[in-house]
Amino acid sequence: MDDARRSRKPTPRTSRPSAPRSPYPETSIPRPDRRERLRSQGAHDAYPRPRELEDVPTTIWTAANYVTFVRVIGTFIWVLCATFMAPDVEGGFSWPIFLLAIFFALIAFTDSLDGYLARSRGEVTDIGKFMDPIADKLICMAALLVLFGWGYLSIWVLVIVLAREFLVAGLRMVVASKGEVVAASTIGKWKTGFTMGAIIGYLVGIALGGGAMATVLLALSWVAMVVAVVLTIWSGVDYLLLCWGYFS
Repeated sequence: MDDARRSRKPTPRTSRPSAPRSPYPETSIPRPDRRERLRSQGAHDAYPRPRELEDVPTTIWTAANYVTFVRVIGTFIWVLCATFMAPDVEGGFSWPIFLLAIFFALIAFTDSLDGYLARSRGEVTDIGKFMDPIADKLICMAALLVLFGWGYLSIWVLVIVLAREFLVAGLRMVVASKGEVVAASTIGKWKTGFTMGAIIGYLVGIALGGGAMATVLLALSWVAMVVAVVLTIWSGVDYLLLCWGYFS
């Protein structure tokens, strides 16, 4: 028995079981933590991104966000320029205020430009959603404060606009805490359009410095501002009704 045991050759040990195959084979889409490394190595053509990720930008520095940041910086520059200007009480055309009106119109135009770029290029980002409404409110409130300081607006316009903005901001916070998002309404967009149009009309009318054309333009701007105030109240009530169910 002992000789038989000594003469028996030891059986070779079986190899250890191989590790389970990765759920991410080399021919499939790479894991999220590897995607950037593979792209930096020039392998992004071999590993296409999923369709649902095609429209998700990988950086906040998109063309639309550049326009939004320029609008915010331009607003502060606009206010700085307006600080050193005042309507000419003696009448006469004022080139500085007219250029100020053109500057404001350019800033207002970028409101539509950044939205178009974000949608057409598939570059909708969280920072853009956050900054775009802030930039809109910033330029409108800055211009309204300048017009109020020049004596062309009533304090009630500022009170109503500020009350509406605080109300909407609070409602959005409540809705966001429930995991929902309330999109901007059409009424709010019309409100912004009438407000910016009225501001441009006021600035051009003030730049004309007097005369029949300036009087008509200021009157039309006053009417547009009244419409903007009505739409401001309407949009605030509309937001309140939309969000009322989230308080229960």
